[in-house]
Amino acid sequence: MQSTASGYVDPAKAPADPPKRARFGEPLKFTPVVYAGSTILFLFASYIQNHCLPLLQLTVDPKNVDESMRQRGVIEMCLFLYFTTLLTICYIRSVLVHPGEIPDNDPQWSTTAFDKPMPVDWAPMALQEMKKTGERRHCKWCGKYKPDRCHHCRVCKCCILKMDHHCPW
Repeated sequence: MQSTASGYVDPAKAPADPPKRARFGEPLKFTPVVYAGSTILFLFASYIQNHCLPLLQLTVDPKNVDESMRQRGVIEMCLFLYFTTLLTICYIRSVLVHPGEIPDNDPQWSTTAFDKPMPVDWAPMALQEMKKTGERRHCKWCGKYKPDRCHHCRVCKCCILKMDHHCPW
């Protein structure tokens, strides 16, 4: 990094950030996803096989079918399929949608000290979580200031906004 006598670091001469790794580049990250998916699939098959199919009475002679039990089986199976579809869609979306991270190349979040004045379009940050000294929290791995509810994820290798919702389980 090139710096002048005043300590100003020229962002144009600063080294480029290392390239980000692909989000889905490491297969071991998906162990929890495979476990959760196989558990959902096992419970789905068990419920259909052991509860819904006996209620539908598909192997019973048509003369001996209890229509109220069959109707109950159809209703329960439709409700079960509806809620299982919603569960699966929500789970897949939670795995595939990125939870958000602190912006790159934004001097407002960088811990690098610049000696030039702040632009007028920057809004003051109303942070609630601060260090005991009153300073803004920063990430020692990313080198960025952290907003409220932000924590560094060891799996994603970046700071995740609203870390309380970032988990494939």
